Amino acid sequence: MKKLSDEQAKAEKIAKANSKRSEVNSKRSQISENKSKKNTVDRKIERLKAAKKEVENAITAMKTQKRILLSNLQKFDSGKFSGERKDKYIEALDEAGNAIDKMIAKHEANKLVIDAKITELGGLSHSLDSIISILSDSINFLLSEIATLI
Repeated sequence: MKKLSDEQAKAEKIAKANSKRSEVNSKRSQISENKSKKNTVDRKIERLKAAKKEVENAITAMKTQKRILLSNLQKFDSGKFSGERKDKYIEALDEAGNAIDKMIAKHEANKLVIDAKITELGGLSHSLDSIISILSDSINFLLSEIATLI
């Protein structure tokens, strides 16, 4: 009878080990899926960072162009106009400056949206890292349990 129970115990250990191997395989699959998601998120973050840099460069260029343009146009005004014509010229300069400022403000708003998305995706990437780490720890624990069963 004892021999039968030893064989039963061995069969139970083998069944438990097989069950744990199945869990390990499932968790490895989950790690693979989460790594793939993380890679996708990280690529999006990189694209957003590149877009943010382009927006920052555009803002800098617009500010520089505004300064140069208005400076040159103000030099042109040096006494060539008077009265109503001068007032209209100054008004046109102000409108041009305001139009550029509106474009800059739109770009600044876009930059804020990009920053928010980068932050959001950064949090998601960190969460995926944590999930991958937890799954890896779980796999290591299961493998140690399997080792004790064999």
